[in-house]
Amino acid sequence: MANFARTVTVRRRGVVVITCLLAAAVVGAGACADINTDPKLVASIAMDTLPYPSIVAHDSLRDSLGIAQPLRGAVYNIEGTPLASIPIRFRTPDSGATVDSVLGYVVADTARTTPVRLFVAVGLLQAAPDTIYIVPAPDTAFAINATDSLLYSLTDTTAKLSNPLQLQLWHRAGAPQPLPVRSYLVSYRITYPADTLLAQLVTRDGARRSTVDTTAADGTSARRVRLRTLSLTSARDSVVVIATVRYRGVPVAGTPLRFVLQVKPQP
Repeated sequence: MANFARTVTVRRRGVVVITCLLAAAVVGAGACADINTDPKLVASIAMDTLPYPSIVAHDSLRDSLGIAQPLRGAVYNIEGTPLASIPIRFRTPDSGATVDSVLGYVVADTARTTPVRLFVAVGLLQAAPDTIYIVPAPDTAFAINATDSLLYSLTDTTAKLSNPLQLQLWHRAGAPQPLPVRSYLVSYRITYPADTLLAQLVTRDGARRSTVDTTAADGTSARRVRLRTLSLTSARDSVVVIATVRYRGVPVAGTPLRFVLQVKPQP
């Protein structure tokens, strides 16, 4: 009875895990065969979540604080115990970036429209790739709607959502026309009011609370404000939101951006 190797990929707790299983090739076989249970041998390999969703062209992969960070991975035995002594290697088959195969540091070449695949491997065992975009350096940000209004009804006590508070992130230096910067983190915070029940930052669809967004392919980012009218202490008020974008730990020109949302009763 012939057997074949099958790979199963599982995403769990911020890592990508791939495990080799032996499955019977004959239809109707009910169980996997000959799985190696030696706790000294590798049964699975994982790569940690990338420290940032993009790399700036001609720079290293960095975290949100602007500190260069390597790829990281781990290997496990059949019991799920980490095997610290097993050497891990990193690579990419794509142009646009180079990877230190031992240390895991990634250096980008030029910006590209398609993502670069990153792999972690031990011998012939390789995790499913993670992907990352190489983007031009962000050097300009501006608010699309720095001022807006949110109308509410005194008879409707359900939560109200504002229009998206939007910004756009560009690369302008040396470019014949501005280039949007995609896959870049933008942080938001409410500076007024202090009452966290009255106003909360949420995703574009309003489904969950969120203070961090990733720019879209056109360089835009947005968060909305959820207003709880029962917490209002006056008929008219405002909500002030600050958005910040950083490169190498320094705010990009134009940020912090200030959004002011005027809260008014419906006429």
